[in-house]
Amino acid sequence: MSSYVGKTIDQCILEARQMVNDASEPYRNSDETYLGYLNSALLTVYTVRPDAFIGNFTQGILSQAPVIQYDTTDLQVVDGIANPTPPAPATQFPLDQRFFYNPVVVYLAARVEIADDEYVDTQRSAQLMASFIQQLRGP
Repeated sequence: MSSYVGKTIDQCILEARQMVNDASEPYRNSDETYLGYLNSALLTVYTVRPDAFIGNFTQGILSQAPVIQYDTTDLQVVDGIANPTPPAPATQFPLDQRFFYNPVVVYLAARVEIADDEYVDTQRSAQLMASFIQQLRGP
């Protein structure tokens, strides 16, 4: 029997790592890098689809609701220094995962690809960014 299990920010980062072949240690990009991109992705989602944040954080005027920003203490992965005690349970993905999880994963991969441009096809990052916006806007 199937059951619903919400996605976490750790899973989001892991899927983005897999898209850019950075899923085995030693990582080319740090967790801090991915978290920075995740925070940027959430701000971009707010710009394109502010309705994604209705009811998720605070009640009241949407423009006064803060967009959550994450740091390494929100990750489940223990790195020994920045996060000696991971949160339990893991930090849930903050938006409706049915609509916004995959676009955010794509955004993270695109940002890593932009930074890694010397190693990859330069068009891939642009294609991923276009895919991110297309997925947010819908058909």
